[in-house]
Amino acid sequence: LIFLMHKNFIILFYIILPIFYFIIFTFVNIFNKRFQIFYFYFFLFIILIFFNIDLFINLSPLYERFNNFQTGGLGIISRATYVQEVFYINNFYDLMYYAIVQFYHYTFSPFILNLNKIKIYDSIVIFENSIRFLIIFLILFKLRYLNNKDKYFAVVFLISFFSIELSWSFGTFNWGTAIRHHLTSLGVLTILVAYLIDIIRKKNDKYY
Repeated sequence: LIFLMHKNFIILFYIILPIFYFIIFTFVNIFNKRFQIFYFYFFLFIILIFFNIDLFINLSPLYERFNNFQTGGLGIISRATYVQEVFYINNFYDLMYYAIVQFYHYTFSPFILNLNKIKIYDSIVIFENSIRFLIIFLILFKLRYLNNKDKYFAVVFLISFFSIELSWSFGTFNWGTAIRHHLTSLGVLTILVAYLIDIIRKKNDKYY
């Protein structure tokens, strides 16, 4: 059912997930000096190709698909809509900008500054967004307290979480839909909460 209704999400997730894995774990290995200089330059070469992918692959059909999806999704503008008009994607840099802006709105909308659009029951959405942000922030901040094995798995779950959230953000245009889509990453977030509790417990054990 999910595949039939949200095929775009499935496609995006399986594209974004390996990209996140590659970039993050390559940076970690370079930072830990596990990679030779050859691999470092190879990584830079891959990044250069990635950001100039339009020169090697015709992605116009993909960009057109995003544009058409926006046109359909923004056919009805509601109070909770945080995107008011179609942002036409014509190249890879447009796509990156679109991804960043969409993820930002998807993660934090509604903003407290949007008082003219927020109703009292929207406080639930603001509270949920705040709790999710706090959990992720604490996990990232306290990740160093985990041993290497637990740290590895925590990073894997973090990558999975961000891959799910970023994938949904591409096609979500209002915070009413966003709060439902956030449920898809709730299982991963629960595991991250367990890691956070374990970090706090281990840290407290040192004082007793």
